[in-house]
Amino acid sequence: MLTQTRSFLEVFAPLADEHGADAAPEIPAFDLSTRLRAVDVQRHPNVLRARHALNYAEWQAGAQGQADPRVQEAQAGLARAEAEAQQVVQDTLNTARQHYEQFRQIQGRFTDLERRLGQLRQFAADPLTYARANFEAQQVRGALRLHSHRLIEALGLLDALGSGDPGTPDVLPAELL
Repeated sequence: MLTQTRSFLEVFAPLADEHGADAAPEIPAFDLSTRLRAVDVQRHPNVLRARHALNYAEWQAGAQGQADPRVQEAQAGLARAEAEAQQVVQDTLNTARQHYEQFRQIQGRFTDLERRLGQLRQFAADPLTYARANFEAQQVRGALRLHSHRLIEALGLLDALGSGDPGTPDVLPAELL
């Protein structure tokens, strides 16, 4: 069992960086003023499926055109899909906005705690005070990391729905300003 544990640690130890937990999380650079992208509801997968169903219904209807019940049903389905997609996009925008605000607030608090830790270290504070401040900084760092991951996920979803390259959330939508 000891051999298996050592083998496991040899293989997977380089993948885990225990020093990374102490570093403040980073948000990828995004430009708030010059590279704003519009989120397009028409690129939502459900809207694309509904549009395909409408095109197919129109093709099947042939000469009947808009009078065919299949076309009318497909148009209603497209309208529902667009409304649902708009709601998803709006919810995602609101979520990204909330995480961005929370990230900024927690980042400010973390900066203050780091400054306080530096002052405590500089003036050789008692160990209990330093330990409490360090524990609080670790808790805030964890919250900061959580909100940075959530913000990146929301930005990635918005980028996938927008006109940018998926997987590279490097901008915020205008609504987040």
